[in-house]
Amino acid sequence: DCHMPEVERPLVQGGKVRKVRAHTWYGGHSMRMLKRASAIDVEVEALPDGGHRFRVFVTNRGAGHSIPTDARHRSFDTYILLRDAKGKVILDPTDPQQQERAHLAKFRKFYRGSGKKDTQIPPLARVSTLGEGTGFLDVPEALEGTGEAWLVYRLTPRDVLNKGSLMDGNMDDIDRLWRARVVHRVEFTYGP
Repeated sequence: DCHMPEVERPLVQGGKVRKVRAHTWYGGHSMRMLKRASAIDVEVEALPDGGHRFRVFVTNRGAGHSIPTDARHRSFDTYILLRDAKGKVILDPTDPQQQERAHLAKFRKFYRGSGKKDTQIPPLARVSTLGEGTGFLDVPEALEGTGEAWLVYRLTPRDVLNKGSLMDGNMDDIDRLWRARVVHRVEFTYGP
């Protein structure tokens, strides 16, 4: 039902049209499939010093298996973008200088022999981290503003997160090669 949807077509050219399964095997190359399999939400907690903790959760809501799956080089990553009360971006995941701080967690099946524990998200699980990253960001300053939590998908470890990652479009477009894809963006507010 998921990877081979039912379609109506002839089995052979000129044959009778009937209900059969498509053999396209939708999965990690289909943005529609990625969106259907996952969801994100963010919790904002006030810290005692007046700052905030931003925790991003990923839910495997639509796959009957762990996500991401298939190839060991694919990953889901969570990031956070923050704006101050005037709308100025103060933490930008697409800025190479800020990307590491904005990166909260990585979910993937690691290569054999890496010594790393797989962090794929089991079916129906809601997690902020499974060992790769903290799953949250603490900002000690007493700020207020808005933000976005992002779920980013990489087909390969070389896929770069940049402004182009925010564009919608067909994942098969040649200009999208080597670019991470933002699957979900959830907006939130924070402050006193």
